[in-house]
Order: sequence, then C-alpha cells, then structure tokens
Amino acid sequence: MPQLTVLATLLGWGRTTWIQQCDAHIRQEQPEVATEWAYTRAQLVELLRQPQGEQPRVILADALLSAADDALWPVITDALAENPQVRLVISSVDVPRAELIDHLDYLVLTERDLAFTRTEVREYVELTTGSNHEALAIAVSDGLRGMIELISRRLRAHLDQQDRLGWGIAESSPEVHALNLIRRPVGVTLPKLSKTWQILQRVKELRAFSAMQLHTHLDGSELADGIDLDEIFIRFRNFPFFTVENDIDTGDELLVWQHAAWQQVGAEVPEEVRREQLETGLTTIRRSGGIVAQTYYLVALERFDEANRIVTHNYQHFIAGLDAVTAAVIGDATLHANIHPALAVLQADIRIRSGLAERDLREPLDQALNALRAVTAADVESEFARTALLAHTSAFVGDRPRVLRYLEYASELSGGLRSRFDQMSTRTRSRLAEHHTLLVKVAMQVDDLARALRIAREAVRLSNPGDMGHVGRTRDVANLEDAVGMRSLAGSVSPHQDGMYGASVSVRFIEEGDDAAAIDFLQTLQALRIRTASRSAIDAHILLVRALAAPAELSVRDVLQPIERSSELWRTGVPSTYLSFAVLLAAASRNRQDEGTEIVARIAKSRDPFARLTRMLWAQWNGNFVESLGEASHAGFEGLPRFAVLQRVLVAVSQLRLEDAQGCVQELCSAWGEFEAPRLVRFALRFIPQDVFDELFGMRDDLPSGLARVLEESAGDKRNISWKTVSALSRSEIEVVRLLSHGLKNQEIAEARHVTFGTVRTQLKSIYRKLGVSDRTGALAEARAHGLISPAGGTGTEVFARKVAADK
Repeated sequence: MPQLTVLATLLGWGRTTWIQQCDAHIRQEQPEVATEWAYTRAQLVELLRQPQGEQPRVILADALLSAADDALWPVITDALAENPQVRLVISSVDVPRAELIDHLDYLVLTERDLAFTRTEVREYVELTTGSNHEALAIAVSDGLRGMIELISRRLRAHLDQQDRLGWGIAESSPEVHALNLIRRPVGVTLPKLSKTWQILQRVKELRAFSAMQLHTHLDGSELADGIDLDEIFIRFRNFPFFTVENDIDTGDELLVWQHAAWQQVGAEVPEEVRREQLETGLTTIRRSGGIVAQTYYLVALERFDEANRIVTHNYQHFIAGLDAVTAAVIGDATLHANIHPALAVLQADIRIRSGLAERDLREPLDQALNALRAVTAADVESEFARTALLAHTSAFVGDRPRVLRYLEYASELSGGLRSRFDQMSTRTRSRLAEHHTLLVKVAMQVDDLARALRIAREAVRLSNPGDMGHVGRTRDVANLEDAVGMRSLAGSVSPHQDGMYGASVSVRFIEEGDDAAAIDFLQTLQALRIRTASRSAIDAHILLVRALAAPAELSVRDVLQPIERSSELWRTGVPSTYLSFAVLLAAASRNRQDEGTEIVARIAKSRDPFARLTRMLWAQWNGNFVESLGEASHAGFEGLPRFAVLQRVLVAVSQLRLEDAQGCVQELCSAWGEFEAPRLVRFALRFIPQDVFDELFGMRDDLPSGLARVLEESAGDKRNISWKTVSALSRSEIEVVRLLSHGLKNQEIAEARHVTFGTVRTQLKSIYRKLGVSDRTGALAEARAHGLISPAGGTGTEVFARKVAADK
C-alpha cells in the first residue's frame, strides 16, 4: 500500500468506516504487519517518530486533521520520508498541498472515490434485507450521488415503513440532511479549520456558481491561497444538495443549490445577514455571471426596477433559461403590474406553467399591457423588444386582433433593422434573435405558420453559431419546415436518415406510412404539460398524427380538452383554427358527428385558411361536395406546401364525387406540376376514404408517372375517414329530380315522363326519404351537393374555377 493514504472528505461518505475496514483487512490478510491507532495529534507524532524496525507498520488516524495548511502536515511528510517502512492511513477534509506530498508514494481519496457505486448499493441492500432487491437498490440511491449516510438513511426509512425495523428517522429531505451533516466544521477543536468547509460556507452567498465564478467570489480571500479551487468545484459536484446544470448565458457548468437546501441556507441566518449575503452574491455575479442569475438576486432583494429593465430587453432569454429557483422567487414576488410590466408578464408566465389558469391573471396582465403600451422606446431595437413583448402579452390576455397588429408592426421594424444587421454587435444580434424567437411562438398562437417560419429563419440569420440559443433556433426552423412540409418536397430524405429531429418529425413518418414510428415519436410530446397559449400548436400536432395513425386510441377528452383550453384563451371564444382542423380530423376519423358539429360551429365566422380547410373536410364528411369546393382557395396556403397539396387533393376528389373525372385529373396534374412532392401527396391521400382512393388508383394511367407511383406506394396506408353517402336514387328518380331543377310542377313532370300524377308523387316521397329531406327545395339542395344534378351555373370544376378567380 502507499506510504500515505488520505481520505479527504466531509462527513457522510463513510471515511471512518473505511479506515476501520482497512485495519480489519490488514489484520486478517497480513497478520505479520503491525497496525496501530493514533487517537491524538501528539500520539500520532510519537508513533511516526518511533525507531524503525524490520517489520512494516501501519498507522491509522481519524479526525486529527482537517485543513490543508495544518502545521502537522509537514511533520507527517518528513517522518514518512525518513521511515519508508511506515504506512499512514489518515482522514482529513482538505487535500494536503501538492508540494508537501509529491516526494512520497501517496493516494488521495475524495467523496467521488468513496461514494457507493450502483453495485455496492445493491450489495448493501442485499446484506441489510437478506435478499436481492434490484428495484429497491435503485430507489434508495437515486439522486444521492453515492453518499453513504443518505443511502443508509433512506433504506432505514423504507424498512421502517415496511415494519421491519423499530426506529424512525428525522423528517427532512435528503439534501437538507446532507447539509445538516456538515453545518458544523469537522474537527472544530483542531488548530486549523478546513478550507473546503469554509469555502462551502462562502458559496452559501451564491444561488449557483461555475468554477470561474467560484474563483471570482474568493478573489482576494486567503481561503484561495494554497488550495486548488478547480478541484474544490469538482468535489462539490458530488454533494447531493447541488444539481449540475449549464449556464444559459455562458454555457459553463453550474452547481445550483437544490431548492430545499437553498431554503435551509436562507433560514440559518437572520434576515439582515441574509440580505448582506445576497448583495455579496450579486456583486460576484455582476462580474462574471449572466442576466438570469443577476435577476434572481435583484428580485430577492426587491430591486424590481433593475430587474424589470433586464427582463424587458431579454424576455425570451428568460423563457428559455429560467431555472426553478429563479422562477420560484419571481413567481412569489409581490409586484405592481403597472410599474414593473415586463416582470409581471414573466411572473404570469411562470404561474401559468405552475397550473394557474390564464383567466385568473387577466387583470394584472391587462395592467401590464397598458403600461407597456405607454412606454417610449429609446431606439429601434428597444422598440422591437417592446413590440415583441406586447404581442406576447396580447396573446396572454386573449386579444387576437391586437396580436395580429403587433406582428405586422414587428415585421415593419424588422425590415427597417435588416439593413443594419451586419453593423450590429454580436450581443445586439443575439438579443434581436431572441425577440424574433418570441414572435415565432406568438405567430403560431394565431395560426400563422407561414409568418412563424419567416420569423424563425430571420432569427437564425441574426444568431451567432456560438450563441447558446443558436441550436434551438435552427431546430425551430427545422420543426416548422416539417410542420408545413418544406422538408418533404421533392428530394427530401426520410427522417430516419437526415439526423434532424423536431416536434413535427412524426408527421414525416406518416408520409412514409410508418404509423408505428410516428406514434412512438409522439411519446415525448404527449408527456409535456405546458400550460401556455402556444400549447395549441403542440396539441394540434399530436391530434393530427394520432387521428391519422391510431384514432381508436383517442378518447373524447383527448379531442375536446385541447379545444376548450384554446377557446378559453381567446376573449372571443374562437379557438385556434389549426387546432380546430386537427380536432375535426380526429372526429371524422372516429366518425363522431357530434364533435364535428361543435367544432365547425365554433369557427363558423373564421375566414383564415385553416378554418376554410376545416369546413372543407366537414362538407366532404357530410357528402356536400359543392360546398366543399366553395371553401377551397388557392390563395390561402402560400408558403405552406403540406396544406396546399392537401387542399388540391381534396378539391380533386370532390370533383370526382361530382362525376367530373376529367376535372379531378386536371386538378391532380396541376398540383403535381406545381409541387411534384411524393411525400406530401401521400400524406394528403390519408385524408380521403378508402373507396375514393380506390377510384383514384384506377385512374392512375391518366396521371403523370411520378404521381401514379405515389398511388401505388400509398396503397397499403391506413385510411380512417368515411364520407356520408346518399341512398342511391334510381335512374327514373334522378330524372324526376332533374326536371324539378328546371322548375317543373308535378303534373308537368308526369306529362314529360308519360306517367301518372300518382306515380310522380310516389317517386317524390321516395326521393325525399333517400335524401333525408321533407320538400322539393331541400331535395334540390341535397341533389346539387351530392352531384346528382349540375350545380346552378355549371359543373363542379366551373364552380371551383369561378371561386379561384374571385379569390384572386
């Protein structure tokens, strides 16, 4: 064994037990080696200075040293150098200085070395319980970083609950218990206190810290002399009252106090002392930290004016990088929304994420919105930041028209800034990129996916590849491109191959007919429980995929809860139309007419592209193909190829049902000529009934070869939608309906067909029954809708052509 073995740990990692086991091991395995215990510092020096015999000796000592600069260390190292046969096993808290021990054969074990491995935990549980409990071993060690004292405590608690032991344990969280173990210094009667312990007391002034911030905080302090602060930081990583995170501002690794432990730290000292500690922490973070960390201290110290200024110019930065402790202190602060509006909006965001309903926050958010509107910006960049926050806040209070106005204004401001992008500093560009990212989410809230994609691309253009948010911005673009079908145009590859994964990638699995992969990919999204307005886009995506791939697994709650949440957000009660489109698809795929009726009624007055597409699906579902064509508009989906192709395919099949096969072929050929996107066409073919697909399949020889191949590749895809059909009218009944359409009365119809008046009356009753109507007006309307007679003014193709011309 080495000449010197040092167990440098705080309490709780079993160092005393380790030394005792070392003694027992030597006595059993090497009885010829003498072991001696030193119980005092004087006794240790005496044992080290005893004359050297022929036999090796091992000296063991526990809790006689603590500090790296203890005067006993030079005595120990000199004695060991003079007596090479002597071995010393000793505990400390600090690691001795390198210059003192470098000439010796030594081993230093710290917390990370003594911590239990998973295997050791399993063996410990087996020794304690008498059986192998793998699950219990995992449970008792989870999150404790191998700290033996806490593992033992948690196992005792479990056994106590099982009535297998008779004692109880203290009621406190593991991290607080770990903190209490080291509240008092180890070896308090020793000449020198451990610097590791003293540094741990100093970092109680810091909510979180990186290795660099640890150096900054102790700059000029004698605690930093003669000790490796980087090694201290690494040791602290093993303490269970810290979590390891990345700094959103710098990318550095941070040690963040666990919430319960941080509360305990604050409770240990009087309030005035705690304020002094927080002021000290703020000074350090301002020298070497980021804005999120600074804001924590400012809010904790109730310096709300400074915090509000920071949040105003960096709102999206906070949304992306807010940690739990900072969120808690902002969420609990007593704020005046009319004085600190940006901070109040952020507080509302935090509270909604915690489960509070948007409607319960309308009053303070209205105050914040009015206060933000009254602010006069100093420059264009500040005005852009204010506008982004105004758009976000307007969405919070459910004011859709105002959101749209602010989005337009933001586009104008962005256009004005664009010419100056190259002259801007990296920090200014990063801030602008963050404002654009906030606007992306706002645009999605009002169902403007094309605008959201344009803004997301602008954010990436502004972003620096070294910026912490750059990767997220590029993923936003990829996700939106998947959602609207940009990356599924001709030449795009499978999601299995391109290595880019966003929330919408499951739709691309649908394009391949791989429903199982699409559903599997949804698992992460379905686990999200984000209670913000932007949840509508996620809900729409999830419903869209599940309705196409596994509609039988959808419950009524799965379908209606998202639409209720979206309706409650907006003051008009009109839900997201993109979400409405997905909800109607889910209803049609499960043949739930009641759900369809409700959603169509909610968006009856909406005229945006997704509302029209929703009504188009509804009309087809009910067999009203002329009405379906009336809702179509080529002008609605510029920049959204997925939905443009879907609409063109739906137009084609409506024409097919109106017995206009030529118009159907022309529409499909036109769409293929414009997009030539096999994946998007295959996706669109999932929205039609199987029998309609079979009709198209039979027409493939009349279609371009590439489009014909898509039909062949799509033949095995699942199609869940069915359309309402009218009981077939006989040839003579159809002739009667056509005569009705020309305005003939019953007697005139009888004369024209050379039948009796009674026969015509009987045929009309049969026609009314089959069409589900009660009079000739209803019969004519249904007959036109189902293509049994030509619509007034021309064929289905002519009606659609006139509609397109009118839109233009």
